[in-house]
Amino acid sequence: MIPNSTPLPNLTTFFNGFSNEELHQIGLALIQQSQHSVQLQQPIHHPVASQHSLCRPPRPTHINQDIARQQILKTIPDAVGFSSILHHHRQRATYDIRFTLRSLEQYQTALELGRLSIGQHYLPLTTFLTGYQLTYSTACWKIGHMRDKCQSPVSCRKCLGPYTNGVNDSCQNDTLICAQCGGNHFSLDSICPVVKEYREEFKLAVDKALTSGAINRSAPREVSRPFQQQTNCDGCGRLDCFLFSTLTY
Repeated sequence: MIPNSTPLPNLTTFFNGFSNEELHQIGLALIQQSQHSVQLQQPIHHPVASQHSLCRPPRPTHINQDIARQQILKTIPDAVGFSSILHHHRQRATYDIRFTLRSLEQYQTALELGRLSIGQHYLPLTTFLTGYQLTYSTACWKIGHMRDKCQSPVSCRKCLGPYTNGVNDSCQNDTLICAQCGGNHFSLDSICPVVKEYREEFKLAVDKALTSGAINRSAPREVSRPFQQQTNCDGCGRLDCFLFSTLTY
């Protein structure tokens, strides 16, 4: 059965879908600039707080990636966890190389280098910034809430059929049903119009909060201040209450 198109959740529904710990990450960490990651040329993502990532700048795809990694290791021998980020939408296809360093000292040393020589190119290192995360339930696969708040039975990620005794026996084909719009794609696919609108609304809400000062973006090596309750809350102590009230000012 094709589900009805899911309306975009409002801001209240969105933030109520987070646990307090996750809301704290949104308010104090998700928006912060990582102390541990670097990317070349254009900031995109950053890694978890325990590691330190670097990424090479966009470079033409004719530069062999294996050679690029070898050149990076010559200068930064402690680099690990290499991955590529392709940019096919540009006039000339390019790619970045992301890599990780295990300590903050190694990360800072790599940043101080500023640029690395790869073949005939002298490419800069920049911070690697994380994107905003999508909130969804792994039970019903709908956006706007998480599994601990979901009232629906656990369902198959592909066909949305409910599991029987924890096992889905009915999904025997490649048919995909989106829990948001009923389309023939995965429920969290970026091509889904509901998911697209949801991400755009989330980004606007975060940008509004940053502009108003409700939340702040930390600079590298800056220590985040402890969470402070605001006067616009009735004192319940819930982080989602604080975030919703400040983000909707």
